[in-house]
Amino acid sequence: MPDEDEIVNAAREGSAEAFTALVAAYQARVRGYLARWVRDAATVDDLAQEVFLAAYRNLRGFDGAVPIGAWFAGIARNQALTHLRSLRRKRAREADAFAAAFQDWHLRALESDGDRLADRLTEIEALRGCLAALSDAQRALVEEHYLGGRTYAMIARERNQEQGAVRMAMLRVRQTLRGCLERRLDGGLPA
Repeated sequence: MPDEDEIVNAAREGSAEAFTALVAAYQARVRGYLARWVRDAATVDDLAQEVFLAAYRNLRGFDGAVPIGAWFAGIARNQALTHLRSLRRKRAREADAFAAAFQDWHLRALESDGDRLADRLTEIEALRGCLAALSDAQRALVEEHYLGGRTYAMIARERNQEQGAVRMAMLRVRQTLRGCLERRLDGGLPA
């Protein structure tokens, strides 16, 4: 199996298959980053598409000075900024002062996030490692709730369980993830 540098080089040379492999490898991370700033899942999907479209258009200009994941994250940040600025202008035109003020705060937070991007990428990698260490059942629960947007009640109904049991299972998963992240980030120790 080719390593990531070989895949990036093949994509830069025009291989659609290689670029598709990069999208598959980074799509969840890009969506997760965008979802931190944009709450609407459909908008996150649209922005993620825009990220990869912009990346595809500019891939020949990628010089490898930063890891490809950081490059995608930078593009995602720019797409989120553009979206939030547009939203702010729209809300200002609609004279929704509270929404415009909230959007301003959100925008300033994202703009300042650029300074912490490397830390965020480290945190994301640690979280990926911790998620990979979960059992299949625990990982499925996290995916259903956080990525699928399903409530505890919905999950309980689908699994034919009590809502309290699902809530308790999620509490245990979060405790496990918290401990794993603390070990990985504080001491750089494998969890």
